[in-house]
Amino acid sequence: MLNIRPCLFPARALPFLTAALVLLAPLRADFRLPADLFTDATTTSTYLHEGVTWHEIHGSIEGEPQVVHIVTADLGHPDLTLRSLPGERFAAPPTQLFRRSTVSQLQADSGALVAINTAFFDIRSTMAPSGLLLTGSHLLREPHPERPTLLQTTDGRLVIGNATFTGTIRTGDQSLPLAGINRHHLGGDEIALYRLPWERNPGPNAGFAADLELTEVLLRQEAFHPSASPAEPARLTAGVIRQVPAGTTVELAANHLLLAGAGQGGAALLDLAPGDSVTIEWILEDTPPGLSWNDLTEAASGWNLLVVDGATRHRDTPHWNNRHPRSAVGLDRSATHLVLLLIEGRQPNRAAGLSLHDTAALLLHLGAWQALEFDGGGSSALAARVEGENRLLSTPSDGRERFVPAGLGIMVLPTSP
Repeated sequence: MLNIRPCLFPARALPFLTAALVLLAPLRADFRLPADLFTDATTTSTYLHEGVTWHEIHGSIEGEPQVVHIVTADLGHPDLTLRSLPGERFAAPPTQLFRRSTVSQLQADSGALVAINTAFFDIRSTMAPSGLLLTGSHLLREPHPERPTLLQTTDGRLVIGNATFTGTIRTGDQSLPLAGINRHHLGGDEIALYRLPWERNPGPNAGFAADLELTEVLLRQEAFHPSASPAEPARLTAGVIRQVPAGTTVELAANHLLLAGAGQGGAALLDLAPGDSVTIEWILEDTPPGLSWNDLTEAASGWNLLVVDGATRHRDTPHWNNRHPRSAVGLDRSATHLVLLLIEGRQPNRAAGLSLHDTAALLLHLGAWQALEFDGGGSSALAARVEGENRLLSTPSDGRERFVPAGLGIMVLPTSP
């Protein structure tokens, strides 16, 4: 494990340390890494935009070669913001149901300045991301209790935290509980809502709801009404198109919603007929202190908290202890400066990767007061627009980019005329 003590560094490290620990704007282009962290390090720093710099470091740690990418962003800059980037390119039949893209595609398709992969996902089946996924206030996945999330509000505030979800389906005088959105499994008597980037109805896919017969109803979305206050739910209004016959595959269009229910939930959906009006409501609760859920516009989930209130977290598990490629995000104490960290790995003689303990220590050293692990391994990828050209900055461990269901983009807002 890296023995990083932020206050005790050789004098030759101070030019780097001063900038890194407080993240006052991008790290200086001439920064040097401390000798007790990397050896034989070479660093290339590239200006991407005012307030945003990419640093690529080649060196070794404890005798193992490493390649590390650091993007620092001053989100206090008036034309910078974050956006959660859902996949949209590819969903392989029959069981892969949530669309995915490579990080390069997420970056190019969205016009992001920088993009990195985010959520862990149901890689063995549906490919659905795990944890809260919110983009432009549109909810694409409900929160998961073990998946902390990077949250952004309408006024640009950033928080790492989590929330809980309550959903309701209303039609006529009937109210039904909504278990979630784009869920990769259903059980018992649950009902879930499906919408793009979930590509097809889940019913015909073996293993999606083991031993359960699903009832599915296709809807046409009419309007989305964001929540106006913490006590008021967000609402989708829709009209019933038709019941979906068992064993039938339906591809979802941009204006489609689909309700799928099991057990008693499925039986309740049988009452819906073409032309019926349906309102789907949800509310988020248990958000971080001082944060109103209806102010949230973007959410990108990860897994482990790596730094909490300026202290690193530790767990004794193989996932934490072994060297792997890693992706992560950190916020400084003011929550206005962000660092994206990508550590390459699983590349003999080039990049060994780091443990999560060392990843957390590196983020703390870079000035993170809060930090969150994103999906790693073959999913780790970083792309950016460099001198007007879209580029993959990192080398994926699989030899090519993996299709992932979600990413995070640093966006440059258009300037006012």
